[in-house]
Amino acid sequence: MSSEFTVFDTVTALNQEPQPDPEVGTDEQLSIVNPVGATEKSVEPKEVIPPAESSSAVKAPAGVPKAKSPGVRAAKPQSSTSQPKPAAGRAAGFRLDESSLLSGGKVLSPSPLPRGAFPQVLQLLGATRRIGGGTVLEISEASQGDRLSPDAARRALDILLRTGLIVRSDGRYRATADAELVDQALITNDLDSLSAIFERFEPYQVLGQALREQGQISRSDAHSVLAAKLGPVGTYESERLPRYHVLLGQAWTNKNTYADGSNRPTDRDATDYFADAFRATATVGLAKVVDLLPAFCEISRMTPWAAKLRIERFVAERLLPGYTFQPAAGGKPIIRDSVVSGSLDDLRVEPVVIDRLHLGERPVFTIGGES
Repeated sequence: MSSEFTVFDTVTALNQEPQPDPEVGTDEQLSIVNPVGATEKSVEPKEVIPPAESSSAVKAPAGVPKAKSPGVRAAKPQSSTSQPKPAAGRAAGFRLDESSLLSGGKVLSPSPLPRGAFPQVLQLLGATRRIGGGTVLEISEASQGDRLSPDAARRALDILLRTGLIVRSDGRYRATADAELVDQALITNDLDSLSAIFERFEPYQVLGQALREQGQISRSDAHSVLAAKLGPVGTYESERLPRYHVLLGQAWTNKNTYADGSNRPTDRDATDYFADAFRATATVGLAKVVDLLPAFCEISRMTPWAAKLRIERFVAERLLPGYTFQPAAGGKPIIRDSVVSGSLDDLRVEPVVIDRLHLGERPVFTIGGES
């Protein structure tokens, strides 16, 4: 199968991405794993084909900032029990020790939102943990990614300091015990727990809360949301921050917005939402996965990453008995966003394929049932 992808990503789907800092780079320039067995490659800019609008497309329900299609139920308002559980060992009431941010008598970053690509932040955490601590230069040299300039590395380390994943003393940084929780969450694909750890980083928490409350946020609105809570913040940094939520499986790009995808409904509710999405997208008893999956995400307020895991588990546990999932050969995968995976010592950014389910050796592109 060809290793070329049709990519639906925020680079063009959200129009006019700000020019990246050459020292920081972009998430898309990092290594991405081909989910269909091709070797790793660096993703080059590609022509992006926007998702086709369908007359059966599901709109978000009343109570959520989207229009509701007739007969389609919405995800219930999130309660405290439906939110992702914090990772084990998360420090209660974590407070930033401002003295830990001092570097040669200077604050590393006076801004409440330092600049740093999320994968590179994790790569520097992995390097700090792997070498047992070191200076900015030593950590940057030990990082598995491209070597960063000292200023870019300091900004990324600043984010880790503010999250309580590293500490600084006498010009040297070392990883805290919570770095092991990050590594374990990556290994087990538990992005919800990893996201809970980064809730300690106030800008991430503020934007995540706004996404949950509003349902969706445009890239340009991210700056005003953060500035209202944190004071003056950089426009570029603000517009880049939603990528953290996307890479952690808590938000997804839907048309020209970032949509909340942090809800984790019960299995009973999720099977009901699946039925609603199927009825809204099926024709003559058949629904394409590429149409059904985004509809299911809109109704349930899950990301494609979380929704695919749930559907694949439902099929394995026979919780969707009224539907048929027939494998077939397919073409180029259609991708919507990416998530982090692997481990701190082998960090990867993997694309989320939205036009198929993986239920065995061959992918499933269509689902049958009573519409």
